[in-house]
Amino acid sequence: MSEEPKAPENVDQEAVTLEEAESKTGIKEMAVNQDAVEEAKDAEKPEKEELPSFFVEDDDRLKVEVDILFEKGTGRLVSVSRSGLVKEDDFETLGFSTETFEFKPAGYEQMSNYRQRCSTFRRDAGRALVDPIALRNYLIVWHLKDWTIRGRDGKKIELKFNDSGALEDESIQLVYKTNTTMLDVVLTLFEKDMMM
Repeated sequence: MSEEPKAPENVDQEAVTLEEAESKTGIKEMAVNQDAVEEAKDAEKPEKEELPSFFVEDDDRLKVEVDILFEKGTGRLVSVSRSGLVKEDDFETLGFSTETFEFKPAGYEQMSNYRQRCSTFRRDAGRALVDPIALRNYLIVWHLKDWTIRGRDGKKIELKFNDSGALEDESIQLVYKTNTTMLDVVLTLFEKDMMM
């Protein structure tokens, strides 16, 4: 991972809450993905049971699906949520779309490197903490692998990658131009699914 991008230097450290910065350090006594636990309660028994998946493999992918409600006349987004929380027929006057974002999970070594690069000393905590905004930039550049996002012409926008597996600059700029709230929700769900 020699070509990794540097964390942005213009992040306002005061804008990141102490609680949010502490939550990204990796120091945990317990981790639970409550959404996954709730879904498992309602799921049908699988035909084949797998063993626990302890390792991150190169071809592993986490899919994050979000339901989008938008104004039909303007296309302006009015709601973004984890898929399944909103029903399409609940809103006759709004448009409905489900979009999928595919991420490669990060292994421990990658997350450790990202955390080191995204750490800054916080006087209010008296120690170095991970800047979650800078960390998300690494997750976008190195771990977003596909999406179903379409342009105004209705055609899917293909993401492009360089030889090291990172998004190319053109694709990075395109991702950074997406709706802020949508990307925040997607990244929150990815972090929750990946990190429990």
